[in-house]
Amino acid sequence: MNARDGVIGGPHSALRSAWFTEMSKKLIVVRFDSLTKAPAKTLATLYQLLGEKPFDHDIAAVEADEVEYDQRIGLPGLHRVRKGVSPAEKPLSILPDIYQSYARSNFWDSREENINGVPVI
Repeated sequence: MNARDGVIGGPHSALRSAWFTEMSKKLIVVRFDSLTKAPAKTLATLYQLLGEKPFDHDIAAVEADEVEYDQRIGLPGLHRVRKGVSPAEKPLSILPDIYQSYARSNFWDSREENINGVPVI
């Protein structure tokens, strides 16, 4: 979670930095849960926000795996995407106390912290 160069902390810190500046006008946040629970609706909203013509996606055929890359960075299975987009309940992959300490850091879910009106899908 190191904010400068951590795998999670670095991107989280960069997003937070953009969130509270003029760069926020360039942001659209897509929740993972939105994408997995309602992929067609989420993509339609995204295209609308981008001012782009909607594109039909074959949501049932999505599948990917980056075995070599994930092995190289020491995170096997990180980029494995099972076939088809749908929600999947997974057990917590980090210690519960660590999860709880960062659970409140989802600033994009706080209306009070969305002072620049960043779209959150």
